[in-house]
Amino acid sequence: DESEPAMRVDSGDAVLFIRGDPHFMSTEPGLRSKPVMDIYYRPKDRPLPFVLKEFGGTGEKSRFVCGYLGFDARPFNPVLGALPSMLHVKGSSVGGQLTHDLIRVALKESEKPSAGGETILSKLSEVMFLQAVREHIDALPAESTGWLAALRDRHVGAALNLMHGRPAEPWTLDSLAREVGL
Repeated sequence: DESEPAMRVDSGDAVLFIRGDPHFMSTEPGLRSKPVMDIYYRPKDRPLPFVLKEFGGTGEKSRFVCGYLGFDARPFNPVLGALPSMLHVKGSSVGGQLTHDLIRVALKESEKPSAGGETILSKLSEVMFLQAVREHIDALPAESTGWLAALRDRHVGAALNLMHGRPAEPWTLDSLAREVGL
């Protein structure tokens, strides 16, 4: 989105667009070219992933790994709704290192496709997403409120987990408090 400020992405960083918002990357802020959308497709003649190699330009060689994780957010997913439209996981952070390692495992898996490869890649992408959400929650200021801050609280997070794990239970404040030790 052109209204958002430019953000520097360094080697090893991961950027997730939670709601699939349009975005662009460039070597300099404001530098843009026309997008070529017809290169993005799901091949029908081979399993995922597919590798797209574009060569050109005079800058330093770069390698980008892109993926897609789809999930059903209907009717409303409060955690997804509480996330910003973009998560930036710094490669230099502890969680960023884990994300980087997961990407390396995914690349290794995609180099030699074999039985169950698409399933393994889909599970790895789920773990990468969850790790990015964890990083975001851990980085929230102490005074934060809302769903994500609640997940970070030991007692409130446990109560939310109980309610989501046993939605048919007729929870009361007293019964939740007893269950989580308050």
